[in-house]
Amino acid sequence: MSNPGVIILDSCKKSIFQKILNRNSFRYFQIEDNIGESIHLHFDDFRIELSISDFFEVCDAIKEALNNLVNLENFDSYKIDPLFLKYASKHLHDLIEIEIVEIDHDNTRFILNNNRFKLPFLKKFKAITANDLFEINKEPRKYKFFNVKNNKDYFINSQDDTFKPIVDENYIIRDGKHRLFIKYQTKEKAKAYLWKFRNNSFKINFIKHYLIIITRRIIMVIKNKIKKLAQIFNNLVEKVFN
Repeated sequence: MSNPGVIILDSCKKSIFQKILNRNSFRYFQIEDNIGESIHLHFDDFRIELSISDFFEVCDAIKEALNNLVNLENFDSYKIDPLFLKYASKHLHDLIEIEIVEIDHDNTRFILNNNRFKLPFLKKFKAITANDLFEINKEPRKYKFFNVKNNKDYFINSQDDTFKPIVDENYIIRDGKHRLFIKYQTKEKAKAYLWKFRNNSFKINFIKHYLIIITRRIIMVIKNKIKKLAQIFNNLVEKVFN
């Protein structure tokens, strides 16, 4: 009997174009938490079963391998948010230096989508409120088992003196903005990790980002319309033939 309590922790599938361009690597990868049993790693048609402790050992081994692979001062995968690391992973081959710098209210910018269109914009610390950041702003990257809203108390309680946010070459905060916002409440300056990339490849292209977001929203609207029309058609067919 299969375990009904299966939670998909994460998954990755190749697009049709990636399958055509690179047919030798895996097409599908998924991590499943089988509650009360084990962790399953799926690579296409292969499945690896691990106990919880074995899974954490594999995670630590991957982190060690990643540290050795990047091999840069101040890079430590154990101290980087896993969601941010996943987001930044496709650019790591261009990462050339991580410098510890001093930042302040005026030279850093926050990415927020606290507007009626829910599109990301850059704002300085003095232009945003705690409500903007913790209540209105919707994070594109979320933990599956964390509050839908970012809990301000959680970030306050998790503050420590060693915390450093990650900024890019344009001093845009790429990770750690919630804790930095709280730190800015009492201090004008803070230390941060400045990630430098070859050819500034980690730079945010807002025009491209907007086009992707708008295209996805249009596709979602079209899908919903088609779904509703299909339901109406099915209802008419049932009425005619019944």
